[in-house]
Amino acid sequence: MIPRAHTVEVMLDTDLATAQKELIASVGVLEWQGDGVLLRAQADDLNWIARELARLPFDFSVRAPAALRHSLTRVARRLQGIVGGQAN
Repeated sequence: MIPRAHTVEVMLDTDLATAQKELIASVGVLEWQGDGVLLRAQADDLNWIARELARLPFDFSVRAPAALRHSLTRVARRLQGIVGGQAN
């Protein structure tokens, strides 16, 4: 991991094999914690990390930084706007 502007820690609600399958290796380091997988990463662009997390097929919780939660909210609002503008 190359030092970047933000240190990221996210708990993934999945097993290690699934996390490795869904995330490219360059995202960060994956570590089995017994109740999920801890993703440790460094990032300059939290919006990129938020988009990567949003595409995952399992739940997760952000440990750090708090600003990542804001980036995830922006991604969610953007997607809601796209879906909300379409006719069923």
